[in-house]
Amino acid sequence: MFPSSKKSAQFISIIRCFCCGFLFLFSLGSSISALQAENHYINQGDISKKWYVYSAKWKTYLPYVPSKHFSYQSKSLIFEGQKKYGIYLKLEPKYDLHLFINGVYQKNYQSSNLYLVNLDSLLLQHPIDKFIVFTLYSKQLKGLPDHVSQVVASQVNQVDQNGFLSVISRPSSVLDNFFFIGTLLVVFLYALIYRYFPRNFNFFFRIRDWLSFTYKEDAVVKTIFSFPNMVMLVCLSLLTGYVAFYHSFIDPTESEILKLGGEDVIWTEAVWFILSKSSLAFILFIGRYFVYVVFTNLFKIEILATPHFIKSIQTNIQFFSLLFFVLFFMYLIGGPSLHPDIELISIVVNIYFTLRMIYFFFLFKKTFHINNLTLLAYLLFMEGQVVIFGIRQLIFPNYI
Repeated sequence: MFPSSKKSAQFISIIRCFCCGFLFLFSLGSSISALQAENHYINQGDISKKWYVYSAKWKTYLPYVPSKHFSYQSKSLIFEGQKKYGIYLKLEPKYDLHLFINGVYQKNYQSSNLYLVNLDSLLLQHPIDKFIVFTLYSKQLKGLPDHVSQVVASQVNQVDQNGFLSVISRPSSVLDNFFFIGTLLVVFLYALIYRYFPRNFNFFFRIRDWLSFTYKEDAVVKTIFSFPNMVMLVCLSLLTGYVAFYHSFIDPTESEILKLGGEDVIWTEAVWFILSKSSLAFILFIGRYFVYVVFTNLFKIEILATPHFIKSIQTNIQFFSLLFFVLFFMYLIGGPSLHPDIELISIVVNIYFTLRMIYFFFLFKKTFHINNLTLLAYLLFMEGQVVIFGIRQLIFPNYI
């Protein structure tokens, strides 16, 4: 049944206010980003998890582990030879460093000086190599060379005295389009549900359920795979793909699929990346229901299958909507130079899943009066799958 004309007018008013606010904030973010372009170089992401060390035992490069490789006197970064990164390596060594490229000595970086290495120009010097190993060596090197960072050039033109640099523009248009189009699509789908299926919308965004430990059977979710519920699953899948895309964009050297971070960004690759991640997420979400059916039968708590699935989708929609829009407003305020710590976001996701499991325990215990040990074992098993094989693995494969 369609809502009343009064409610429709109220909805239109809300949408108009949202659109005005959205355009204002987007314009404000663009203005702030333009002001930030006055800086010569801006940091782009954390490279602390991208270092490798050479293992003579295994005759290959292994990811740097502080407890095992702290005293190694050489640390390496590995880049794809045919890839364009559009980034610079900024070095401000506190002591002399020796640079080796694929094991061949190149130059000496003297202490107390500033060096900027154009990575793309460096890769062009080795056109036939599939991978380029950028190694820094020093007898004084302990731990990671913390005086090395990854930066991008602003719109100010400069020429480097060492001959390594050529100036590029910041790759900000990709994120501009991503946040603008992505946000509009999600808002449109949410508005569609709110307009034609308000009860479904209100159920999935009923925040007060977190404060209530009683599960109430709602008529709108009795048919699990109804059209409005499927649209909400599509929204959740898109949000998952968006966060995975943003992770790969601000941490491009860790993504083997998405070729982002440089000047030559192919938009079809970005669209395909988001669609593939979102499609996989949608399949995972649908498949979870059948997994719940199987394992609730194994644990002899069949009554829990549908409530567990519905509450999982409800809580995920609320959390990942909040996460995406927080990242969106951070981008509006900070511009492309503001890159949140992915590891910190991963910790927040861990905390969310932990709190959700505790919430589910008390909710199902109070509503269905299930044996405590049985319920605890079931939730530990099922929610643990989410962390190891589910949505976290889809978004943060390098932080598990």
